[in-house]
Amino acid sequence: MTIRRSRLSRIGAVCVATTAVFAGVLAPGIAHAATSAPTATDMPVDDRVFLSESFDSGTIPEDWNAVAGTWSVKDGELVGASGPGDAKITFGENRENFALDVDITFESAANSGRWLALLLDAPADGSIPWQQAALRNGSAAGNGVEFTQRTAADSWRVTDTGSTASDIGIGTQAHLRVEVNDNVGTWYIDGKKIMTTRQLVRTADGVQGLIANDSIVRYDNVVLTEIDPLPPITIRQPGETGVIVGHRGNSTVTPENTMPAFVSTTRAGAEYFEIDMYLSKDRVPVVIHDGTVDRTTDGTGSVTNMTLEELHALDAGSWFSSAFAGTKIPTFDEVLTYVANGGADVVIEYKGDWNVEDTQLTVDMIEAAGVESKVLAQSFSATTVTNFATVAPDLPVGWLTGGIDASIIDRAEQMGADAINPSSATAESVAMAHDAGLGVFVWTKNNAADWESLTAMGVDGIITDRPDALRGWMQRYNQAPPTIEEPETPAEPTPNEQAIAVSIPDSTQPAGEFTWRFSSQDVVSLGEAAPLGDSYVATGVLNDIEITDTRVNPSSSWTLSGQASAFASAAGSFESSALGWTPRLTAEGAGAVAGEPVVAGAGGGLSQNAVLVAAPSDEYKGVDTAIVAADLDLRLPLGQVAGDYASTLTVTVIQ
Repeated sequence: MTIRRSRLSRIGAVCVATTAVFAGVLAPGIAHAATSAPTATDMPVDDRVFLSESFDSGTIPEDWNAVAGTWSVKDGELVGASGPGDAKITFGENRENFALDVDITFESAANSGRWLALLLDAPADGSIPWQQAALRNGSAAGNGVEFTQRTAADSWRVTDTGSTASDIGIGTQAHLRVEVNDNVGTWYIDGKKIMTTRQLVRTADGVQGLIANDSIVRYDNVVLTEIDPLPPITIRQPGETGVIVGHRGNSTVTPENTMPAFVSTTRAGAEYFEIDMYLSKDRVPVVIHDGTVDRTTDGTGSVTNMTLEELHALDAGSWFSSAFAGTKIPTFDEVLTYVANGGADVVIEYKGDWNVEDTQLTVDMIEAAGVESKVLAQSFSATTVTNFATVAPDLPVGWLTGGIDASIIDRAEQMGADAINPSSATAESVAMAHDAGLGVFVWTKNNAADWESLTAMGVDGIITDRPDALRGWMQRYNQAPPTIEEPETPAEPTPNEQAIAVSIPDSTQPAGEFTWRFSSQDVVSLGEAAPLGDSYVATGVLNDIEITDTRVNPSSSWTLSGQASAFASAAGSFESSALGWTPRLTAEGAGAVAGEPVVAGAGGGLSQNAVLVAAPSDEYKGVDTAIVAADLDLRLPLGQVAGDYASTLTVTVIQ
């Protein structure tokens, strides 16, 4: 349910893929190497419908634009047919808040990975970039349902994945609904909520549309309806997963409160990253947790006694790892620009007491960036919370506390807060806050036992140092088990009879599929190598690989292995035996077991093929998606010639 705060007017086969690995720079003399959709009684009234098309006229509406593929109307349905490319048609109008409903049937598809999409924001001429909600006919795969962007660089960016309990398949009609509230999108299939994203990319003139990819798809009863804006905070029910907030970014794998941490949080699929904010000596809002720069930079001194120029001269990455050498303390403006251009939403912790004038400065920046719907402020300071609520009554703000009780709820309401963000909670205290119309975001919880307990309470968000792991946990938690019909009970046997029952699946039942992909094709940077004893040392993390295996009858074993080419630069080269890795699972599924570590410089390192992850069992492996990563380690003798070196890691899949 949602609650609007009273102060607001408004919350075997072999497959091969490669990824580039940069070793970094070597300088002379020193090393630098599930819920239901709204019911009919909840639906908006007819005067909010701004497009309704059932194709009873037998023709495509004149104002619809068939961009690519073959489009026709047959038997009262719109039919889109494509070859290896896409069939695409656009229609509708630009709206900030709308729902798109449509009935669909896959008539045919090249394979179970082929898909259709509902265009949510696209140029009327069908050109790039666009935002879509995609559905594979093999929708039970881990990436069977997606929110995806086709970027201005003509590449795919998948922000969110989900699945259905069983495949949509061929010949089965399904009702699709996507609700769009600015950058927030919610997928429903046959009335069941699949997932929500906060990473939709919106434009000022984008319209809606449909795509069929390497398939023939029938569409009917296309309806576009204007819907209400979301309240600033959506109140969860007990057992419903809340949003993920990356504490200081993805701070277990990147230096906290830096742009790499915020990008990593976004890529992990978290709805928010959290930042801490102070004013510099020259009144520029900057992002850092401590009141001094000593712990997280190579400098010393108080943040508020240093100018922006002095703060920007500091290295905020090397303390964490040499791979992040040169990383700077971000300004608030830099963070807002990233949020406005497709980054996750941001939770802003105002450190200490902020007066009205300084608070107004930051609110003006939020409004100038156009991200009012993508921010949530918070503070331990009652003064700051009160001032923020006064200056920005239309923006949500939470009060950070140790717990929740009746007196805290009363005081939060007096301040004008929208949420109480405690370090601990109970089911009773969460219910009390919700009854008062207050959201609850709990900090900072990093293990599955806490996540399960908080989800059972119905908290609205979990703040964590491990957003990638929490994302995987929530995906598994929300996976609906397949519905199995009980076999019909035979008549009572006579004394000399024995009843036997068996269920035979439909012969057209899809056999499932094995899928795997890198979460990103970005270059994996090992940064600058650093001297350590008699060696250069550099480290990094391989881009995550997502794996699902829903095959049956039988589901064979599979292995992903990797081998790196020699590192080369204009200055020279060295063998990839210097590179090693430690594979690890960040989310369990697909029967996956992480491979053994490969030691850099020993036994050939990754110059020889090594197992990254494997599933030794040939039994059915379920619908959970495995996510595998690997910590990379490079070690070289100090005599290596300086230069920028690159290698290619080739991943081979045998199934």
